[in-house]
Amino acid sequence: YECQNVSTQETVAIKELFPVGAQRDKNFVVAQNNEFFEETKIGCRELAKLLVTLRHSGIVRVLGYFEENNTLYLVMSFLQGDTLQHLIER
Repeated sequence: YECQNVSTQETVAIKELFPVGAQRDKNFVVAQNNEFFEETKIGCRELAKLLVTLRHSGIVRVLGYFEENNTLYLVMSFLQGDTLQHLIER
């Protein structure tokens, strides 16, 4: 999602953990294999904690993360440009 940080007015990207086969029940993410999804959320939470601490020109900056709607979200710097898929296709 492309979003606006209301505190800083900075444009940010928010990535949602939404596994293949998952669905929405109202706003909540519901996975087909709940046990695997819960394990995946734990792993992603640990990765998010690490990514927030990294600063490197080759890695998009992760500003934070949060859990809501039964899933995990990463808040990242918004980078303008082509997607990796588009670059590969070209």
